[in-house]
Amino acid sequence: GAFDDVDDAEKSARIRVLVTLVCASRSLNPSTLWMGADVDKDLVHLVVGALHPVLYFTKEGDVRWHHSSFHDFVTTTYRPALFEHHRRGLCSSSMSAHCSMLRCEVPNVLAF
Repeated sequence: GAFDDVDDAEKSARIRVLVTLVCASRSLNPSTLWMGADVDKDLVHLVVGALHPVLYFTKEGDVRWHHSSFHDFVTTTYRPALFEHHRRGLCSSSMSAHCSMLRCEVPNVLAF
C-alpha cells in the first residue's frame, strides 16, 4: 500500500499529501498539492498511483478522489494531521499565490 514499508518521515509526507487534498475539499493541481503539502512533486504522483482505487488524475490533470467516503475516511483517520495543517495556515510564504486554494474547507476540523 501507499504507507507500507516506509519510514516515519516518508509516511508523514504521504499523509500531508492526503490532508492537503482533503482539506482543500476540491480537486487540486499537482503543483499546488505538492507545494501545499511541502513535499517533492514526484511524491504526489507516487501517492496517487499507490492509491489509484481512491484517487485519480482528472482529464485536466488535477488530483481528485473517486468517492466522498474517502474524504470522510481521511478527515476521521488523520484528524491530528488536519489540525496541524490548519494550525500552520496551510500555506508557506513561498506559495502565497496558491493560498486561496488551500484554505481548509473541512467543517469542524478543529472540533474534538
